[in-house]
Amino acid sequence: MDEKDAEKAEFEFWQQYQCDRSHTLDGKGVSTVYEARHIATGELWAIKMVEIYQKFDNNGLFDKTWQQAKNLQHIYLLPIKQLHIWKDADWKRYALVLPLIEAGSVDKDNPAENWNESQRYEFWEATAQAIAFLHSQNLVHQQLAPSHILCKRAAGFIFPLLIQYGCAEVLPLAFIKNYETLAPEQFDNQQSPDVRTDIWALGVLAYWLWLGRFPFGQKSTLLNNNKLKNNILQDELPDLLNQLPPLMQKIVSRCLQKDKNQRWASVSELLAFYKQEEAQNVAYQANAVLGNQSTALATNPTNQNKPTRSFRRRPSRPINWVWVLILILAAAAFGYYLNKV
Repeated sequence: MDEKDAEKAEFEFWQQYQCDRSHTLDGKGVSTVYEARHIATGELWAIKMVEIYQKFDNNGLFDKTWQQAKNLQHIYLLPIKQLHIWKDADWKRYALVLPLIEAGSVDKDNPAENWNESQRYEFWEATAQAIAFLHSQNLVHQQLAPSHILCKRAAGFIFPLLIQYGCAEVLPLAFIKNYETLAPEQFDNQQSPDVRTDIWALGVLAYWLWLGRFPFGQKSTLLNNNKLKNNILQDELPDLLNQLPPLMQKIVSRCLQKDKNQRWASVSELLAFYKQEEAQNVAYQANAVLGNQSTALATNPTNQNKPTRSFRRRPSRPINWVWVLILILAAAAFGYYLNKV
């Protein structure tokens, strides 16, 4: 497709939609998301536009990434309904047509204050399952952050929808807007990100879900990406770790090991640990509820197999010795009578 054909195809694409392109659903960066109404059907969609300078992507990383992403299907991935690619001499432009999710990204929902404990656990576990699926497709997310996860509500649950799908190659730092969730090896040219890189990010996500902040700081005018990089590489785990629930303390402290060999080897292994610990916690709570009964049985073990009475026993009456004497005399008289007969 030459430049004129690309311009024509892009023009014809936008002719299908009614869209205010001066208003975006997210802050403009490498990508921009618009709300659009399909003119023929009246359906509302989200259109994500990605514009890449050709020289920044000589090996076609984004072409391969989006082509593979459009075929991914998982309950916790936002599906790509259409993918359009237009190229000219200098730029490549991608249009992804996606379902419109009104709730927006999870970073706008403030889970640390607005969600209960169960909702945080469920959301984190579901996100880990989505990452495990990507790994099964030989993809590494490499930029898992709250701004890249939508939250959808259904039947009382809040579950994630990932809007970034990872890639099979190293994602250059130039294409990553914020560094808050990046792992130390992503700053090391001698190391390649792998599944353990996403395990680091899952630890950061857990920390953020419960405490409402990132463990090594959040990008701002005073804390730019270079300073964040130094914090991630040099700082120890923050003292606030002890404010997490005990299970999440164990998970986060191991996820955020700077040496990736000290983290879990896979997300499946991490989830297996999570479920085992969760099951033990449930059993412990059940024992605590039944604690009084268990204590009573332990104090008097002979009662353990004794059947419970279905009625109350009548209280015993005191012995009336006068009646006992009368009965003895009557029995003797009756015996004498029998002998005479």
